Amino acid sequence: MSVLSFFILIVNLFKKSVDFLFFSVILYGRMYASFHPVSPKLYHPQGRGHCKAVRPAMSPHKETRYPMKTNVHKITFTALMAALLCVLSPISIPLPSPMPAITLAFVAVYLSAYITGPFVSCTAIFIYILLGCVGLPVFSKSQAGLSVLVGPTGGYIIGYFFIALFTGLAVQKYEKKIYLHVVGMVIGTLICYIFGTVWLGVSMNLTPKAAIAAGVAPFVVFDALKLAACVAIGYPIRRQLIRMLPAAVLPAKQMAARP
Repeated sequence: MSVLSFFILIVNLFKKSVDFLFFSVILYGRMYASFHPVSPKLYHPQGRGHCKAVRPAMSPHKETRYPMKTNVHKITFTALMAALLCVLSPISIPLPSPMPAITLAFVAVYLSAYITGPFVSCTAIFIYILLGCVGLPVFSKSQAGLSVLVGPTGGYIIGYFFIALFTGLAVQKYEKKIYLHVVGMVIGTLICYIFGTVWLGVSMNLTPKAAIAAGVAPFVVFDALKLAACVAIGYPIRRQLIRMLPAAVLPAKQMAARP
């Protein structure tokens, strides 16, 4: 298989994964809407002012209703994001040892954190790592086992948590400021690079220069392209989810503050 045909295959797989994500979000939203119809507006013959006086009696259990919805949505999206990681991470372009393979794992981590926030994405990453450690071939190059996690490239896998944390916090705190989302993603990626490169250098007994050349230099351009693509894809998906299913992406405090 030539390099060009392999690249086309990767692009097609990435497109199908994004289509699957869009389809899953829309399908889940429609299923939820069909089982939870929106309550009709309250009208009063004497005017709107009288409706406001009656409105608090309409939902006396507001505080207890939102946490239940939030938990159900977050569990569902945690499983969905873990599945996305398991699908995209094995897709890889192998490189000579000791360099880690070029994978689509960063794409899954970026999208997971951008769409669902830090808590759900970190939980999905933990589930993904757990599945790989127990034997499912979900790591790069379809590898599996605890040996991959403690091996030379395991630091980059653990570094996914930093990407998810900083990306999710930036998106959650500054919802409409895309440039700050990018800043959070870059900071998380840099910390992942540092953690993984130190791990690689110690494991392989490499000098700092050799570790950077093996673990960072070949991936900067590819990761920058992944980051830009995930911002373009993740932002509209998140805005749509906030409109349709806010409990899936917003923290409980923000949900409780919503009207």
